[in-house]
Amino acid sequence: MNYTIGFLKPDGTLIPCESYEHTSKAFDICMELDIPCRFGTDAEDKLLDLGYVEVRDRDVIHHIGFYKEDKDGNLLDEILHLTEEQRAYLTTHYEEYNDNLRESVDKLMDKYDAYEHQTEYTR
Repeated sequence: MNYTIGFLKPDGTLIPCESYEHTSKAFDICMELDIPCRFGTDAEDKLLDLGYVEVRDRDVIHHIGFYKEDKDGNLLDEILHLTEEQRAYLTTHYEEYNDNLRESVDKLMDKYDAYEHQTEYTR
């Protein structure tokens, strides 16, 4: 593996972790941000709900297209989208990724592009 995995923040900064460390890293991040969570997978969901993208060895996980939540889990009247900074990070590192991860990034970019081309009325 010639690339770094972890949690891609909305500002395009990657918080790195090792393979199979995502749940414990998510829990640590939530504790640092004072986001209440009960366990690692709960923490992963909370970060995804805040617009983070989880970059794993074989794919990316995201909640793009879902309603945003605040750190207490309350739904906001705003849809999650891939930020320009996240898009730039994924595009910059794309050639380093394996085929499975590239395919997953392609699907995310397609979803992002489809959402961006919708009119305000159809969103």
